[in-house]
Amino acid sequence: MSFVKSDFENLDSQLYKITSQKVEEITISNNVPTVESLKNTNLVNVIDATILFIDIRKSTELTDESKPKTMVKIYRSFMRMAVECVRKNNGVTRQFIGDRIMAVFYDIIDEDGNIMIKSVDSAVNCARTLQTCISFSLNKRLKENVAGKMISCGIGIDSGKILVSKVGMYGLETNDDKENETDCVWISKVTNYASKYADISEGNEIFISEKVYENMSEYLQNYSNWNKVIRKKGNNTYFGYCTKDFYLDFANEFDNEYKLENNNLTDSESELASIIDKLNEKYNELKIKEVKLTEKENTINTDSINLKNFLDEIYDSYFIIIRELFLQDELLKKMGFENVSKILNSLYDVGKLKGKSRDEINELILPNLVDIYNTFSSYADSYKYMMKMIKTSDWVIIRKETIKWSYENHESDTLKRELDKRIEGSLSTNEQNDWKRYKNEVIKILEEK
Repeated sequence: MSFVKSDFENLDSQLYKITSQKVEEITISNNVPTVESLKNTNLVNVIDATILFIDIRKSTELTDESKPKTMVKIYRSFMRMAVECVRKNNGVTRQFIGDRIMAVFYDIIDEDGNIMIKSVDSAVNCARTLQTCISFSLNKRLKENVAGKMISCGIGIDSGKILVSKVGMYGLETNDDKENETDCVWISKVTNYASKYADISEGNEIFISEKVYENMSEYLQNYSNWNKVIRKKGNNTYFGYCTKDFYLDFANEFDNEYKLENNNLTDSESELASIIDKLNEKYNELKIKEVKLTEKENTINTDSINLKNFLDEIYDSYFIIIRELFLQDELLKKMGFENVSKILNSLYDVGKLKGKSRDEINELILPNLVDIYNTFSSYADSYKYMMKMIKTSDWVIIRKETIKWSYENHESDTLKRELDKRIEGSLSTNEQNDWKRYKNEVIKILEEK
């Protein structure tokens, strides 16, 4: 069997049909679509739902260290546990992707259209159920019966509008009449973000979006210690709320908890210390090269090229290390203000050699400066950069201690006025809602005074 010209022409015709047809939407409720219920057209179903992803941490290492038969037991028990937890919390599982599972939750509505159970509540309670079952059942059984193995999982949750469409084609590879090779895809930022939240959450941690936190019931907001966080992965920044070890009430009846402790911070500290040492070596080397260049004007053209490349390299390195320290409060404290200031000043020095002013560099690291100075209790500086963010950036990092400082130093009214300006000057509803949320967060902190 081979792919001949007629196959190409047939495929090209099908692709033309898909890409040229208008995409039409049908809104559905209280019914999570299946592959069988979807049409193989550009007609898509639109649902409002909450998506949960659960992902086994460091599964590649686990697979490398374990025998295939061991992994069969781990994956089968993990999948069975996850499906059961999802079902018991009014959800359905819709994707099994390697070591992760996607679950979908709807609002539970009565005959009069009133919401009886919110989808976000069902998803968060499912996350609690999953964490309880992992720490008090699954890991216990794995440790007893599967070569002492245990797992930890990250969970991500987001909520909103989702488009659901059928993809694939009909027919078995060798017989078009026997079998279908179709599936459905869940097209939305909601799905993508829930997946990313699962990626960036630590073991035994639940990461939810701001929307999920704001919409879930007050008892769930207050029941656990939710921390507002901002995390980076690659070039992307993610906002949300996190909590760890959020178990069901009856977990208190069990004596032993079986869980893998997260060691990411230790790894980060070790890696960061190594990077700092290398940066210091490079900076000393840079200073030596700079002196040599001033002494040898006759070789300036050749050495200038080498210096430019070296400047770019060390500038990028310092810039990355400042970005990596973002929201790493404990790590910042262990490093100390003197060492962090040294890195900042080195960044400014190298930037100056590249023709960049201090203000230009600060524009690129405003959130980092708010965070750094807040962590080291330099609240006046933290406030200054927070105000700069409000005036010039698309978002602002809110730190509680700095907001309280603004109140104690009679600056909070100025802060609120600047936020009002951003609300009034917003170009879209989403942008306006974002700035309203920032202001409400500030007001909430001020009301705690």
